[in-house]
Amino acid sequence: MRSLGATSRYFLVVCLRHRMAAVIGGVGAAVLGASLTGTLLTPGTERRSFFDAAYLGIELMAVLAPVMASAVLHVLEFEQRSAWLVLVRPVTRAGYAWGRFAGLTAIAWIGTLGLWLAVAALGAAGRAMPEPWLVPVLVASLLAAPVVSAVCCLVSFLSTSYATGALVSLGLVLLGWMSPALPLLAARAGNPALAWFLTGIYWLLPHLGDYSVRDMAAVPEAWYLWLLAVYSVGYTVVAGMAASAVLARREV
Repeated sequence: MRSLGATSRYFLVVCLRHRMAAVIGGVGAAVLGASLTGTLLTPGTERRSFFDAAYLGIELMAVLAPVMASAVLHVLEFEQRSAWLVLVRPVTRAGYAWGRFAGLTAIAWIGTLGLWLAVAALGAAGRAMPEPWLVPVLVASLLAAPVVSAVCCLVSFLSTSYATGALVSLGLVLLGWMSPALPLLAARAGNPALAWFLTGIYWLLPHLGDYSVRDMAAVPEAWYLWLLAVYSVGYTVVAGMAASAVLARREV
């Protein structure tokens, strides 16, 4: 447990010291700027426009931050061989994989929570509070981040190029956001083989579309957020174990 904490801190510090952290901060600033600009373009619905853009930005931050951080770590680990600095110490490959996952999750949580606090502060300054969706969007985004981090770790250990890993991770994130449409496509598919294929893809992909609570007709209740938490834990454990198994067989 001690080595896991030290490994996760190592990955978090590496991410924070890299210029990629400034890019993540720039993305957050761009989201805030777009949210404020949207209020000028939609007179009469300024409050709704601001929060719609802000909520989309918070969700994007939770899934894009792990992808960007994972690409940076891939370069350092496998192309510059910095993974040896950790693996020569009393750290197992499973501990390395889970420490990497914890570091990616931490950087995603820091970016998401920072952007959320900025949105809440701007909303309070504009007297647009209380906003009922503010807390559910944050909770759902924080629960989505570990899922994306686990997927990024698995893809990174499977790929040999950071560019390939980043593109595949981003593609899986996009497909995961569109996953609710796959059962509908499977039901309308005339070919049984295609229907089985789409159903299988649906269960393999992370169901990130379910975390987009801002699209729901009403504010989600606590039981729905608990279901998301259970799914996050389950998917993260399975993907994390797969990543550990892949790294154990990989020649670093």
